[in-house]
Amino acid sequence: MLHFTSIVIIFICLSVFTNDSFSQKNDPIQTAVSRDSLFNDVEVHLSDVQRKPEFPGGKKAWHDFLRNNINLALIFSNKPVAGSYPLLVRIIVNSDGKLRETGAISNVGYGMEAEFIRCIKKSPDWIPAETGDGKKVSFTLHVSVTFKVTTGNIEMIF
Repeated sequence: MLHFTSIVIIFICLSVFTNDSFSQKNDPIQTAVSRDSLFNDVEVHLSDVQRKPEFPGGKKAWHDFLRNNINLALIFSNKPVAGSYPLLVRIIVNSDGKLRETGAISNVGYGMEAEFIRCIKKSPDWIPAETGDGKKVSFTLHVSVTFKVTTGNIEMIF
């Protein structure tokens, strides 16, 4: 009888702990924080952001900055095979507009991510994200570019 009682107590404890941890795993807020907001152990998820960070001058100025600063000859010197190479980099824009973290999400090779990141780090301060009440906050942003390599040529597509 003692053995049976011990098994029942263990079963009840496991049920309670399993249900508790299960509800945390399926909590949409917990899921959003763990999946979308951690980058190098820095939590930057805010649900109240009304304006995302922006490069000074907007999207056209960002594209011009990349065109003027990415060294396509360096990438081409690594002899990439003809094709399209979509790159994705994650950056954290601090509440003061400075870039705090930069890291490649994609891994296409040929030094493409390294050159893209080098260029991003040269960028001027960004316009930071803002909450609904106008408070400037840090924000994780994904930036992308595609390199299209053909025989004797490489171009950037935004």
